[in-house]
Amino acid sequence: MEAWLDELRRDFDDALTRDWRSHVRALNVELGLIGSDALVELDRPPEYFWGDLDALVPGAWVAVVSLNPQITGAEWDEWYDRQRWDAQGYWDYLNRRDLREGLDGTPFEPRDYYYARFARPLVKLAGAALRIADPVADEVAIAMRRMAFFEILPFPSKSYVPRPEQAARLAREDPGCLTATRAALGAIRERSPAVVLVNGGDAVHVFGAVHGVQWREMRYASTSRPSKTLRHFEGEIVVGSARVPLIGFPQLRGMSSHNSNPEIEQLAARVAEVASA
Repeated sequence: MEAWLDELRRDFDDALTRDWRSHVRALNVELGLIGSDALVELDRPPEYFWGDLDALVPGAWVAVVSLNPQITGAEWDEWYDRQRWDAQGYWDYLNRRDLREGLDGTPFEPRDYYYARFARPLVKLAGAALRIADPVADEVAIAMRRMAFFEILPFPSKSYVPRPEQAARLAREDPGCLTATRAALGAIRERSPAVVLVNGGDAVHVFGAVHGVQWREMRYASTSRPSKTLRHFEGEIVVGSARVPLIGFPQLRGMSSHNSNPEIEQLAARVAEVASA
């Protein structure tokens, strides 16, 4: 295993011994988060990333960065509790190599990790960057092996929308956030993706603040609704010797963002241009 992955693995091994429930409870008190805004208190370490980091080929994959995960249902909490991961098992799970059993006890298939409503628009953008003619035809394999997903704040919530300065401070100081950042920056530095997609308006703002990105806002008319103005952001991030283009955008499939298939295709066309520049 390469040095950057070894270092990341050590972080993961150490994380298994931390009392994460108490840590997140203290964060909620510190930040004044209650009700649906509160970060979810879990007994397991954060899910810092999803994707087979060791299998990423320079220039042949796409990184997706979001703000924080959405909460799963109670049945998934029970499923997690049953796993009793050791360090290697948890590492393999996040790398999507330890599929284990699904909710009904039958063996997992890769598609069981795939939530099409969230992932399919991102797969279309990744396919454009990677020059894949019909990414939806092989969307699960692309999401599992040619994309990696990272969180700025790896703690799930129901509706948390942080103040930008609050989220940026956490990203710079919190141990869970720092491990998530090391995973993302290590993959970008060592495996150089074709493009980094920053998913969601809040993620764009916080990612820019933490990493000093000089975003350029791009505005243009929707091809399916000419009276509607679409926007996205472009920039770049330099990590070590890697200089990687960035494209950020408000949450896809929203009424005020890229919603229709033609609008997703508009953004995909620009992703292709930026990735090939």
